[in-house]
Amino acid sequence: MTSAAKKRIVVNVEVKVEVDPDWIEFVTGGPEGFVDVFFRNGYTGYWLEGIEHSPDPKLGWLAYEHGAEDRHSTDEEKARAKAAWRKGKPLPANFHALNLEAATRSWIAGVQRKGVGFYEDGDGEDYEVAIQMGLLGEVTYG
Repeated sequence: MTSAAKKRIVVNVEVKVEVDPDWIEFVTGGPEGFVDVFFRNGYTGYWLEGIEHSPDPKLGWLAYEHGAEDRHSTDEEKARAKAAWRKGKPLPANFHALNLEAATRSWIAGVQRKGVGFYEDGDGEDYEVAIQMGLLGEVTYG
């Protein structure tokens, strides 16, 4: 068979994998951990700032997307965002909940992009892209 006669076959594959609890802790955990998800150079810190943390993974982090532009939120915006975040309400523009839901979406994005070993075998760039996908639905920065 000549290469001109070969047809490319594309399939969707469904894989059931467990979300690594260490990933959830990494994404939603507090600053007291040995790794901080907002580490400036290796993860999300160049576009996302942690505003407030809850030890409850359902809340995780309230984060502000400064967009690598050194954009700042006002105290009033932060207060509104904190109140909404604590109640599980929609957040103002550029604020995000880096919580259990976002961590799970990020895990799915990481596995889809790099395979089931993305966290164990990955690096800061892999994690940061997965988090962007989980929070923003696309890779916007980097």
